Amino acid sequence: MVKYDFCPKCGKSVDQKDGVVKCPNCHHAIYLHSAITGSVFVINDKKVMLSKRKFDPYKGAWDVPGGFLKFGEDPEVGAMRELYEETGVDVKITKLLGVYMDKYPFQDEVIPTLNCIFIGTIGNQTPEPADDVEEIKWFDLDKPLPKIPFPAISKALEDLARIK
Repeated sequence: MVKYDFCPKCGKSVDQKDGVVKCPNCHHAIYLHSAITGSVFVINDKKVMLSKRKFDPYKGAWDVPGGFLKFGEDPEVGAMRELYEETGVDVKITKLLGVYMDKYPFQDEVIPTLNCIFIGTIGNQTPEPADDVEEIKWFDLDKPLPKIPFPAISKALEDLARIK
């Protein structure tokens, strides 16, 4: 978690507790928050498209295409952008599957994440691995799905299999 020692406004020492940084000198406050992600489960004929991670954390593991949103970015727009960056295809979002909390190992810390996961379709476009994706594969939702290293994504995949 981000640690502040000094106030960015006046430079004095600050207190940090329960995700709030407060300056006792100038009363400036910073509210820390979870990192927000946008992801899309692309569906085609009872199959879901998953991507194999090219880099750590969890290099070589299956995951949903997606990633961190830019500052102020709408989650649906960010999920579509991430899918395009990772697969080269445009997605039509059909539904918000859900919002899930998780943790992401990042550098020397673990950060909380708020994951906005959508369902979408890509028509007859052919996805190709790009950006931080090593491989793309379609998995049958009626058969056992691969192990996903992120608990929130695993839960979302279970939710998806139940509704499809």
